[in-house]
Amino acid sequence: MKEVNQNTPARELDRIREGDQIKVYRGKTGEVERVQIVCSKGQRQYFYKLKNDGIVFIIR
Repeated sequence: MKEVNQNTPARELDRIREGDQIKVYRGKTGEVERVQIVCSKGQRQYFYKLKNDGIVFIIR
């Protein structure tokens, strides 16, 4: 299981794939169903859709 938060390096966030287990510190946990990375105005937005627990959103 990979723990993610706002301080997780971008290279580690880029390595998360569908089927990986992730956990947000004191928050959601689950298996990643879909990954979307959006580059906008010099920042990257990471959206991880979890199978049973909603969406994890991280801006880097």
